[in-house]
Amino acid sequence: MNNVKHQEEKVYLTAKQPDYSFCINDDKWVLDRNNIVNVRLVSRFLHQKLTEGYINTLAYYACKYSPSYVIKINNSIHDFIKKMTPNYIEESVILNYKDTLPKQRVQYLVTLRSFFKIWYSLGYYGVDEKVITLFNAMKLKVKEAGDAVKNENPEQGPLTDTEHYTFNRAIRNAYEFNKINLYEFSLALLVSFTGRRPAQITSLKFKDIVRESTINGKVEYYMNFPRIKQGLEFRKSFRKLIISEYIFNIVHEQAVCSVKLIEEKIGRTLNSAEKNEVPIFRSKSGRKIMTDEKDILGLLSSDRLHVPKNVVDYVLSKIIKIEGVISERTGESMKINARRLRYTLGTRLSRDGYSVQIISELLDHSSISSAGIYVENLPDNVVKINQAVSDKLAFLANVFLGKTNGDKHIDNSILLNDKTPSSCTNFLEDPCHSCVYFRITNNNIESDEAFI
Repeated sequence: MNNVKHQEEKVYLTAKQPDYSFCINDDKWVLDRNNIVNVRLVSRFLHQKLTEGYINTLAYYACKYSPSYVIKINNSIHDFIKKMTPNYIEESVILNYKDTLPKQRVQYLVTLRSFFKIWYSLGYYGVDEKVITLFNAMKLKVKEAGDAVKNENPEQGPLTDTEHYTFNRAIRNAYEFNKINLYEFSLALLVSFTGRRPAQITSLKFKDIVRESTINGKVEYYMNFPRIKQGLEFRKSFRKLIISEYIFNIVHEQAVCSVKLIEEKIGRTLNSAEKNEVPIFRSKSGRKIMTDEKDILGLLSSDRLHVPKNVVDYVLSKIIKIEGVISERTGESMKINARRLRYTLGTRLSRDGYSVQIISELLDHSSISSAGIYVENLPDNVVKINQAVSDKLAFLANVFLGKTNGDKHIDNSILLNDKTPSSCTNFLEDPCHSCVYFRITNNNIESDEAFI
């Protein structure tokens, strides 16, 4: 927590997002355009002796970690304090709190484990040493990532082809009949057809939409989407995504509208550098633009004029409501959010035969582990895997059941001769059945019959 600023006799700390600072004595900390930490939400329930430790530990996280993670910590602390109202955090308090948590909220305790460890390491009063020992020994099973995809949840998982088509048609109809404006239309199209996260879409600037000619003379349209899951500052890393000419034209039209609105506000034409920094989706409640040119460029370069990410889900829900979109699986109003559309794109890519590496790239994952849920969940892939291993697994199952005599037709020489078990310490070329530790399951079967 370096970078301390003094303003009006208050001490301000610089947040993870450099353009933002906060005073630890304030009831709310504005950490970026999307996240405001309500410190008062916790402090009003907190015992006076714990206040210093809570405030300073939370400030530590606010200076070093993403604003969304700080919000997550604060929500977990709020739940903990409100339920337990402790004046000192010891083992019994943690164990009693654990007993109150349903399975879907075990993540709260995972978050608290990190927070209390930092609290204790910073030396503030409130956390017993035995609590740290308890947390180090505690195994917490949280909900697996991608459950909504794997279970094909009709309200939280990917949309079916019919549902996705119906929703896309609703977007278009709402715009054509002037029920939504260009701002909302372009926002909804980007979410539905790119699968990008709300924070990525709302961080776009005029310079991120590109049209250029290739070596072959063809015109290529793409967008440079800011990356947000790498722990970097605002717009420090990007990933290119090819888009259609139709999407390009719609988004470009919206970007031009944003430029015009700002030019009307300041009473002059923006220069090239300023124009490039204009947010495509400008916040209507954004900070007033100063007339000083330097202030304008600095303001446009920051995130302060960008719309908050929660507007994305608001627009999607608005379209569902005004168009009366019904889910084919539930028969009720479709539950929609950007995450479901992201799941839908991932599922479709997997079904179309794209590899997990390509899916990871197109959905802007940092690794292939998260993209794997789409491949694992695809029924066609399950059939292929089953066909590839069923015969070998059937043989092994029959060995345990003493039924190997009925499976003479299966070629098991590979299974019985390859040194695949990691526990085997014999590195000779001898087959497994010649090992002194090998035992035949069915004593009535001759050894030469068992290993045909």
